[in-house]
Amino acid sequence: MKVGNDIRFLGSGPRCGLGELILPENEPGSSIMPGKGILLSVMGNHVAVTIGGSNGHFELNVFKPMIANALLHSVRLLGDASASFEKNCVRGIQANTERIAKLLHEVSYCVSDKLTLVPSSTLQVLSSILLISFCV
Repeated sequence: MKVGNDIRFLGSGPRCGLGELILPENEPGSSIMPGKGILLSVMGNHVAVTIGGSNGHFELNVFKPMIANALLHSVRLLGDASASFEKNCVRGIQANTERIAKLLHEVSYCVSDKLTLVPSSTLQVLSSILLISFCV
């Protein structure tokens, strides 16, 4: 879910948002990332496996068939979703270099604007750090 959210936030825009990524437009509304529904199903299966596993008594657990079913279902869902995500999203992701350059310029301007109150010896160190951080 984190990777999906990060990609969605980095691709948000064009009027507001980060807009650092250009995501492929597969269909209208495709940016809502339907894979999140799959993830919620897997999380539900995880809860079922956890509860089923904790309710076994001694060496007998009558929930083993349910546990196996939920586990295999999750493996199948994650495998299919990963393949679809790679094919329909990851392959087509592009960096929005113009937007990234603009944001980088704005950030460095904001930082340099605030440095006018800093002593000159500290300013040299901070300028070096700023330069290194943007070049790495």
